[in-house]
Amino acid sequence: QLEIGMGTPFFELPFELWVFLATPSWLRHLWQSCSRAGVSVQAAAGKHWIPPLQTESDEYIMDRVRKIFSRKASIKLNHCRRYLQVVTTSDLFLHDGSRIHPDIYRGARASGRKSQYAWPEISPPSRTCWNLWKQFLRYEFPAGTSMHSADEVWCDLDSYSHSLLCRYDTASQTLYRLDGDQWWRHETKPAPSLRGVVAKCCLEGSQHEGQPPATGLWVEIEYTKNAIVVLTESLRTAAAMRRIGGAEAMDIISDPISLAARLRALPIELKRVVGRVTIPDDDGEAIIDALRSGEKVYGVSDGSASNGLAAHGWKLTRRPNDPMAIKGRGPVDGLSPSAFRAEMQGQVAVLIVSSLLVADRGVRNAHILSLCDNQATLRRLAAHSKSLRVRDQVESEVDLFLIYREWMKKRHV
Repeated sequence: QLEIGMGTPFFELPFELWVFLATPSWLRHLWQSCSRAGVSVQAAAGKHWIPPLQTESDEYIMDRVRKIFSRKASIKLNHCRRYLQVVTTSDLFLHDGSRIHPDIYRGARASGRKSQYAWPEISPPSRTCWNLWKQFLRYEFPAGTSMHSADEVWCDLDSYSHSLLCRYDTASQTLYRLDGDQWWRHETKPAPSLRGVVAKCCLEGSQHEGQPPATGLWVEIEYTKNAIVVLTESLRTAAAMRRIGGAEAMDIISDPISLAARLRALPIELKRVVGRVTIPDDDGEAIIDALRSGEKVYGVSDGSASNGLAAHGWKLTRRPNDPMAIKGRGPVDGLSPSAFRAEMQGQVAVLIVSSLLVADRGVRNAHILSLCDNQATLRRLAAHSKSLRVRDQVESEVDLFLIYREWMKKRHV
């Protein structure tokens, strides 16, 4: 099942289309014989293990591969996938979805992870295979990020494809690394602030007795020649996981991922749209409580343009002068942007931030009243969220229309 890398029991897959991914064995021979005889083999419920999807938007890597690549190329890509011990697209990315794990892109197993699956040992792929692997990643994820990185929700599973081995305590600025049953302590090194890097820690560590501090966060890391680089905080924490799908999915989480962490996980182009965000001390809990109780919450925005420059501002608030309001402001991109674009960007920012706020707090279809002093903005956003005509593609605001439409499909707000 791991060799083929699909979420359907392999006996139920068409033999001719998938057999080339399986190692010759008596099990493959049985699969072939059943296929030729027209015999359908199905396991009893729960008896045939399949690797589960791990996030709300997760997909099987080989499902994507087989839709695009030839049989010969699929064999090479599957060799890379098996060597890297990855099954679904969520395995490819850092735990905040902000980018592909640098080790996996280079063709190495991800540092700081321990696989939970019983993978067979195989030889390293050739250079040709790795070149094809990078081509696949660039083709499938041209921006290098997960489309749903900011509001991704991890499924509540008994076990995931891998566990993390490192925790970082921001208070003491110390990395704790698990090696077998022993924790090791690595001190932070002086280093310039870099985007996409939380901290750099010494390669040499000392044994740490007991468990790391409770304030330590699970993190993704990367080894370099002279440091252990802490790449990002993991969004896959037990408190932030919930079941997806039924009424039981609405259980409220006691300690969800912070809004600031989700904003940091946004792709750079969406960070530009949202602008600089000011979050109250309660991390938006007052707004969440208002949404749960049916109290009115307003998404207010304003925009202006002058002398070829434009700016926008917005806030999520329960009332005028609300001390617990979430606010944002920033410039508007474009060549001589109009006031209309500025107004629209403010409303798009309201949708993105409100979606992130409720993404993993057990709130679905939150009702927020949009307010701005340009009725055309609200009218056109509402129209384009349902359909987009060919002639609309030439409008200068089409990028904002498309972003708004994509986030409306998530149905958080």
